[in-house]
Amino acid sequence: MSSRRKIRFDAVEIVFEAAQRKRKPVDVAQTREDVAGKPLASYTKKIVRGVQEHETDIDEVIATHARGWTLDRMPAMDLAILRVAVWEILYETKLDDPIAISEATKIAAEYSTDDSPSFVNGLLDRIAKVKDLYVS
Repeated sequence: MSSRRKIRFDAVEIVFEAAQRKRKPVDVAQTREDVAGKPLASYTKKIVRGVQEHETDIDEVIATHARGWTLDRMPAMDLAILRVAVWEILYETKLDDPIAISEATKIAAEYSTDDSPSFVNGLLDRIAKVKDLYVS
């Protein structure tokens, strides 16, 4: 796993754990740092903060473009992957959308269901095409 993908995957794990435990992602990240005795990568923390700050908007975008799927029907790992990738697509101006989509698809292929990579890829592609509706 590339170091950049590892950083993203760490963010996905934190977002996933926060959702499962009904905690704030930033609090989960802090607990991980405290337990490990070392800081998370700065980009991991940036993603986690961004997802937490924009979670309502991110979820609305995902729900709007997830054809035939509601958030509560999605595999929890897919939703965490999507939250991270949608944050990158909408709010991380230094990153090209295809990179965010590719990395999310690869994480889905490794850590989620057999159908997840195509689902994640298709949904993120649709969102990237209309992101100007959400970003000012």
